[in-house]
Amino acid sequence: MRLKQRAHLGVAVLIVLQATKPTQATPGNGLKYDGWAPLCDISKNLAHFYTEHATSAQRALTRDEQLIIEEYQLRIYLELQQGETAIKTAPVLQHFTSIEVATADQLKTSLGKALSAERSIAHLHGRIAEYLGIMADAHSSSGTHGCLLASGDNAATTGKAQLAACHLEAKPKAKTAPAEYSTNPRQLFGNAQTHAANTDLTDNDQKCELTRISSAGGMISSNNGAVKVDLAGGYYFIAASGTALQRTGLTDYNPTARGSQPETYYQAQKDLDGYNSDTTVQRPDYARPSDQDVHSSQEAKKAIKKFILGDNTKYEGTTDDNKVKATLDDTYAPGKEYSVAKVWQKMAATNIEKSIYRHGEQGTEKLTNINDLNDLRRILTHYQGAKARELAEVHEELRKSKLSGQTETSDLSKNKKACAQHKSDKKACEADSNCIWRGGENEAEGECEVNTTKLTKEAKKAGGGATGIEDPNCSDYTDPEKCSKAPGKPKEGKKAVCGWIEGKCQDSSILVSKQFALSVVSAAFMALLF
Repeated sequence: MRLKQRAHLGVAVLIVLQATKPTQATPGNGLKYDGWAPLCDISKNLAHFYTEHATSAQRALTRDEQLIIEEYQLRIYLELQQGETAIKTAPVLQHFTSIEVATADQLKTSLGKALSAERSIAHLHGRIAEYLGIMADAHSSSGTHGCLLASGDNAATTGKAQLAACHLEAKPKAKTAPAEYSTNPRQLFGNAQTHAANTDLTDNDQKCELTRISSAGGMISSNNGAVKVDLAGGYYFIAASGTALQRTGLTDYNPTARGSQPETYYQAQKDLDGYNSDTTVQRPDYARPSDQDVHSSQEAKKAIKKFILGDNTKYEGTTDDNKVKATLDDTYAPGKEYSVAKVWQKMAATNIEKSIYRHGEQGTEKLTNINDLNDLRRILTHYQGAKARELAEVHEELRKSKLSGQTETSDLSKNKKACAQHKSDKKACEADSNCIWRGGENEAEGECEVNTTKLTKEAKKAGGGATGIEDPNCSDYTDPEKCSKAPGKPKEGKKAVCGWIEGKCQDSSILVSKQFALSVVSAAFMALLF
C-alpha cells in the first residue's frame, strides 16, 4: 500500500510536502487569499447569528413574562382598591389583558424553528471552520509553503490562530462581516457574485497537497478512485480529473428551489427563513402600554361604557366612541389621575407585607419591586381570598338588612290599616301600642297613625342592623350640626347616632348600608375581571 493511500478524508492528518520531496513531483498549490477570504466572511456572519438570533426565543419568553408580571402587579393593586378607584383603574387593566401572549403551542413551534435554524447554521459553520482550520494548520515551519496564503499571496498562514477574525468558534460574536452580510437568508452569504464559481484559486509557488486528489499527487481520495470531492460543506470541490481546487459558486436564495446551491448552504438559508418568518419569536421587546394605547384600546373603551357609564348594551363603534371620549380625555389622558404613569406611581407607593408571599419574612416591599411571578401569584391569591371573605360578610349584612326591611314594610302596611280604623277614637288608638293619637285632647276628632319609632326599633333589634326606614328622631333635625349631635348611643363603628346624608338628617346606619352596597358592587365588578 502506498503511503498516500493511508490518508483519509475523515482524519485531520495533514501533511505539507516540500518541493524537494522526491515523491511529490507535481504538488498542489496553496489557496490564494482572495479565494478563501470570502469563506472567512461567511464564517464571521454565521458566528454573528449566535448573538443576534440564538436567544430570540428567550427574548420572546422574557417579553411575555414582563407583560404578565406587570399585569399581576396591576391586578393586585386593583384588589386593594374600593369603589370608584377600583372601577376607574379597571379600563387600564382591561387594556393589559387585550395584549396577546404566546401560547404553549406557539412557543413549541417557534422553538422548533429556532432549533432547526441554529442546528443547520452550526452544522455549516462547523464544516467551514474545520476546513479553514485544517488548511491554516497545514504549512511549513517557515511559512514558505502552506495551504492558506496570506494577503498578497507572499507567504502561508502559520496556523488557525491567525484566523481569529474568521470567528471559527461557535461563540457569540459582534458583527464584523462586510455590510452586505446579515442574518437574512438572502444575505447570509453576502453577495452571490463574491462567491461565484472559480477555477483560478491556487497560487503557482506555494505548495499544498490538500488541493488535489491522491491520483493527481494530492492527499485526498476515495480509495484512490477518480471521484469528485466536496470541501467546506460544498463551497469548494476537487474534480475527479485531479485538476486544482475549484469553487462551486453560490447562488441567490430561492425559497422554493435549491437549484445549484450546495445543499448544506441551502438548508441553512431555508431553516433561517422559517425562523425569521415566525411572528412569535420575532416580536419586539416588551414596552409598558402608553396612555395613547389605553386611549385607543377597544377593550378599555368597552370597560368605560359598561362599568363607569353603567351602560351594558353592546358597544357600537363610532357612536359609543363619542360617548366614552370625554371620560378618556378627562380620566386617562397623560397627567390625569388614572393615566398609566399616575397608576404606576400609586402602585410604586403600595407596600405589600412580605409575610404574605415569603414565609417567615418580616417587613414590606413596594409592589412594583416584586418581579417574581410565583410571589405575585401568592399575593394575588391572598387578596382575592380576603376580598371573597369581605364579599361574604357584605352579602350577609345586606341579607339581614333586606329581611328586616321587608318585615318592617309589612308591619308598617298592616299597622297603618289597623291604626286608620281608630280614626276619631282616641281611646281605641291609644289602646293599640303600634298606634299614636294625633288629635291631642280631643277624644272624637283626630288622626290615628302608626308608631314608626316603635316599629323601627323593633325591626333594628330583630335584624341586627340598619333598615330601610329613616329614624324619626333623626328626621326631626334640619341643621347638619344639630344632626351630628343627636343624643343617643351610636351604632358600633359610627361616631354619631345621626348623619347628614344626601341633604337631610338620617339614621347613620343608612350610610352603613350604602357602603355595604358599594362594596358589593366593587367586589362583583372585580369578580368579572378575574
